[in-house]
Amino acid sequence: MESSNTGARIKDKIFKRISMGYIVGTDVEDAIQACQKIMPLGYAATICPWNNNGDDFSLVADAYVLAARQIIRHNLDCYLSIKTPAIGFDPTLMDKIIKAAREGGLRIHFDAQSPETAEDNLSLFEATYNKYENISYTLPARWQRSLEDAGRLIGMQVPVRIVKGEWEDPLEPDKDPYGGFLDIVRVLAGKARHVAVATHNAPLLKEACHILRRENGSWELEQLYGLPMKTVRLAESCHVPVRFYIPYGRACLPYALSMMKKKPRMLWWVMRDIVRADRFKIA
Repeated sequence: MESSNTGARIKDKIFKRISMGYIVGTDVEDAIQACQKIMPLGYAATICPWNNNGDDFSLVADAYVLAARQIIRHNLDCYLSIKTPAIGFDPTLMDKIIKAAREGGLRIHFDAQSPETAEDNLSLFEATYNKYENISYTLPARWQRSLEDAGRLIGMQVPVRIVKGEWEDPLEPDKDPYGGFLDIVRVLAGKARHVAVATHNAPLLKEACHILRRENGSWELEQLYGLPMKTVRLAESCHVPVRFYIPYGRACLPYALSMMKKKPRMLWWVMRDIVRADRFKIA
């Protein structure tokens, strides 16, 4: 029993140490500096303050407003990602964020959360679009509803980010995220205003690239800061723009740690690329 506990403690320490590579800092200034360092390299960005569960909705909204103002102030090739459950889907708080974004024509992106929040998230998105059209949306490949939602988004002509998704669909828990991802790509290609392919899976990226090129669609690769660069190099070889998702905040470390525990493959990627010196570093 003692050896088992010791092993678990060692594993937790490894996860914690590795997950530090995905955190640019606790404050918006850290994210802004990261953006300023990668943009001369030809990369765009999106930043997102990560909140803790239970944080006051108004304080989270204030963090989004501050982030919006800082992006605008520094004239960055960057948009703001937000998590609407963190503001309680409150249209009044959303209006505060819109007001700040409107000052510089900043794009606001709606991240996906768990399946039970999807309808409230999309409803707020549609209501926001009636007031401010420079917004975009995430579709998770693991959810049944995403294909139907894709049709709604095509009609609005907004940019769409495709992700595999962290949460399975309770109605179809065994849904293949790889196939689901490509299904959404096929629906959006040539029809959506712009598609962000958010994946670190090189074969999946190649297939998505083939579909989007065939349909002459506008698209880019999005990659989480700190993960291996194989997909980035692949995108660059095809002359596809690359954007990095840069999170910050005091909730980042536990979030990154939980991500790695859910996906042990991430730990393998990082360990492998540390040895290869193949990881992306903001230097």
